[in-house]
Amino acid sequence: MKVWSVGNGTSNNDLIGACIPRIACDFERLVSGQFFLQRVGVEQLQLLLQSPWICDQNEVTKFKALCVWLNSSSLNFERTKREKDFDRLLELINAKKLPRDVVIETWVELPPMPTPRYATGAAHIPGVGDLVVGGWTDTGDDIPAVDNAEIFLTNSSPLGHAGSWCEIAHMLHSRAYPKAEFFNGNVYVAGDCEDSTSSVEMLSLFSEGPPQWTEVINASFSTDSMISFKGSLLFAKSRCLKGICHFVATNASIVNSKEVWIIAARKLQFIIGPRGKTDDFLIEVNMVYTKTKRSRGYGQMQRGSYEVRHSNSIEEVKVQTPH
Repeated sequence: MKVWSVGNGTSNNDLIGACIPRIACDFERLVSGQFFLQRVGVEQLQLLLQSPWICDQNEVTKFKALCVWLNSSSLNFERTKREKDFDRLLELINAKKLPRDVVIETWVELPPMPTPRYATGAAHIPGVGDLVVGGWTDTGDDIPAVDNAEIFLTNSSPLGHAGSWCEIAHMLHSRAYPKAEFFNGNVYVAGDCEDSTSSVEMLSLFSEGPPQWTEVINASFSTDSMISFKGSLLFAKSRCLKGICHFVATNASIVNSKEVWIIAARKLQFIIGPRGKTDDFLIEVNMVYTKTKRSRGYGQMQRGSYEVRHSNSIEEVKVQTPH
């Protein structure tokens, strides 16, 4: 592993090639977790998938390795790079040899949460698991929201064993339908459907000591959606007035970026094109949104559902990360 790390870190293909026969002997075990794949770059994974030592391996193992590799980095810029190369690397796997149950989307039942509830927020934490926050524990009128935070661990860690739930420190505020996002190694939570707080709080799981929540900013508006994009944390507010839905996100320099609207269409509740291009942009994004398989399961966006005659404002909310 030391030789591999040196070869990977220096992009020395000779050292990497010397390691491949040994890796091939233990390939299935190595790629079953994220520890090894966190240290494998795009070019190195391509060498592994193309190697004659590994090419005769089970296609399912190679496919699972690629999927684990895609989500194994906790750094935003590295995750973005991996997403861009995923389709190209996928072509190195013979999809015809994959069983049907691997190719199609399947659901797997997880153990019950320690605190049964609904109206929660959730964020995926690479290398750790999935965090579920807030919500309601009962139905009816005047039911208070809760501040619970629990993680379903996909890998064993000091918090607990893989495949189990772990209760961590409660949030600073109770929230129903909160928005959560993993960004630069931390989890940010904002919003509450009852507008009880405009606070944005942060949880760091990778610092020394037990995880603790910290308030990082008091936003000037209630948050309806949140997304990390190109090194910024974007907060979106949708407000409906007389049937007109407005999209409010951040940073005027990217308001006309096609990429930001496509990503927003997948992740945010409402999408309306920028000034001067509303109708054309909405149609164009709608085509991308409804055509791709990955977009399924997010909020619906149908052309003509909303009036799109109003301009949109973009402003960036700076979030300070404690050192």
